Amino acid sequence: MKRLEDMDLIDDFLNNALANSTEYAEEAYRIILEALLGFSIGEISIINQRTFAPPHPDMRGIRLDVEITERDKYGQKIRMYDYEPHAENDLDFPKHNRFYQAKIDNKNMKSGDDDFAHMPELYVITITNFDIWGYDYMLYTFENSCREVPEIKYGDGLHFLYFNTKGSKGGSESIKNMLSYIQTSRDINVVDNSTRKLDELIDRVKDLEEVRSGYMTLGHLIDRETREAKVKAREEGLEEGRVQGLAEGREQGLEEGRVQGLEEGREQGREQGHEDGQLQEREKNIMAMFRNGLSAELISKYLELDINVVNSVLDKMTVMTH
Repeated sequence: MKRLEDMDLIDDFLNNALANSTEYAEEAYRIILEALLGFSIGEISIINQRTFAPPHPDMRGIRLDVEITERDKYGQKIRMYDYEPHAENDLDFPKHNRFYQAKIDNKNMKSGDDDFAHMPELYVITITNFDIWGYDYMLYTFENSCREVPEIKYGDGLHFLYFNTKGSKGGSESIKNMLSYIQTSRDINVVDNSTRKLDELIDRVKDLEEVRSGYMTLGHLIDRETREAKVKAREEGLEEGRVQGLAEGREQGLEEGRVQGLEEGREQGREQGHEDGQLQEREKNIMAMFRNGLSAELISKYLELDINVVNSVLDKMTVMTH
């Protein structure tokens, strides 16, 4: 696990810590967006780890890493940005982002609204440190168009932008500089006014007491989970040996098997109680890691749990807090 001082903006923890900062988040993400998108960003508001609950328990909700809303001088939404860094190539990104876009757009129309022209533009921004398509571009832009008449401007206001921090082709100097800083947030990549301002803000975020204590807590949780995983592996090995021994022992006589059967019944009861306790402990760890800045994907990786298990616990937490 990296030291906090060595964390980069591509890392979930630092990105979430920045988004959670009421003092620095708006300025920092304005700098990032302006460098990557190439236009000025107005008044914005930020929600970190924004959850859109599913309409039904059997359906899937979404959780945005950083939701950024830009408004005009009258307070009307004009643009929305879903900003999502990913350090793991473990998703079908086009379909993942299609699903997220649908959920976000659904929230922008109230019951009875029929003027779709007022829907804000939506920028789904994915930052990766790997090349999804393999053409070595810094930026891949996807927008709807007409196959038969490509020059037609479809005008639905939807933009899917994929930034590759390790790409070398396409993009502006501003994009290249910002992606280099997001990938490795060090002095060596402070090369222009935007990265200089952002680096100052990142240093302040890392110095915040709540960020430092949160990172220490996270480290303790990961260390504990690692130790418990090792103990569990050892216990499972011993259990496998015990089961094999019992199978051989049963052949020695029915009476021994009866006695052992009673003992196994007691053991199963103890195991069920232990399993229930482990489940409660797992849920506590998932919630603690989420509150300390880890995304569901990273929690899934650290705890070696299926992502659906993690999302189920986080959805339960969302329901309990609303």
